[in-house]
Amino acid sequence: MRSTRILLSLIGAIFALTAATATAQNGSGATPPACSDANSGLPPALSGWAKAPVPMSTAHTVAEAARSPFPFGERVALKLAQTDSVAFAHQPGEQMPKQYIYSGMISVRVPKGGDYTVMISEANWVDVVQGGQLIAAKQMGPRIACAKYGKKLEFPLTSGDAIVQFFGAPYETVDVLVAPAP
Repeated sequence: MRSTRILLSLIGAIFALTAATATAQNGSGATPPACSDANSGLPPALSGWAKAPVPMSTAHTVAEAARSPFPFGERVALKLAQTDSVAFAHQPGEQMPKQYIYSGMISVRVPKGGDYTVMISEANWVDVVQGGQLIAAKQMGPRIACAKYGKKLEFPLTSGDAIVQFFGAPYETVDVLVAPAP
């Protein structure tokens, strides 16, 4: 009988410890609030993501990209191309998976120095090239609650032209938004 009570006490302690650990990992243990729609949690700087995407085709060369600057703050459905048809501004910073065959480039005119967000609907690779150099992304940070996207990166950019490269994409179209970081 005594061994049964000890065993039950031990099991209760394990359950209490497990519940406390789960609460610590999930924050307060409270259920996150329900989202009113798929993109209701966006900060004002990224609110263009909640709008319908405008279609645009990728550039195949830097010169072609420069002729069609990407619109800041707008969500664009970017039609990518076969990777072997794209002459990247800089060799991509990561190895591309062979089965993911789509890539592309856009040009952005950065109005002033600061941090800029590149938000995409998929989780393919993104590089930013400025002055011929790859710009290291800052950490991705936490996801935006109540927002549906694949990846959001921030890059410290100076004023002037920059090229954003997308590569290793499994799909021919990816939604993209470039805006000042919130």
